[in-house]
Amino acid sequence: DDDNSGGIDEKEFLQIMVILCSEITSRIITYYGILILMVPYLVNGIIRFLDVIGVDETVRTIDEQVWDAYAPNFVQRIVGWIPQSTWDNLPHTLTSTALFYLVIPMTWDFIDTYLHGLAQRTNTSSPTLPATRAQVPGSPEVKKAE
Repeated sequence: DDDNSGGIDEKEFLQIMVILCSEITSRIITYYGILILMVPYLVNGIIRFLDVIGVDETVRTIDEQVWDAYAPNFVQRIVGWIPQSTWDNLPHTLTSTALFYLVIPMTWDFIDTYLHGLAQRTNTSSPTLPATRAQVPGSPEVKKAE
């Protein structure tokens, strides 16, 4: 409410809609950008890094020496029903899930903070927006006012 009238006029409504639609659009673009462009490369990079530092050997050793020796038989049977392909894909699945729980919310928070700051600056500076139909010379609304 730029003019403190207690309501919003068409120009103020247009300003609000531009800000809200840009926020929604940026969220959609960010989500698909991260999903398509970043996640596959990040997951592969993280898995390679974990392989280089020896995490796979550590997990294999724990599996062979601790799990086989101390896990109850019924739990080992249940785990035995799970296909090997599931265990092979588990690191990729867990890593990509962690990225979605961390990277996307952090990116959206950054976008929200930026756009809220932009909204505050827009509120104080009131940039020129495209003319609405009521402001176009020769429109029926302008002729009625004359």
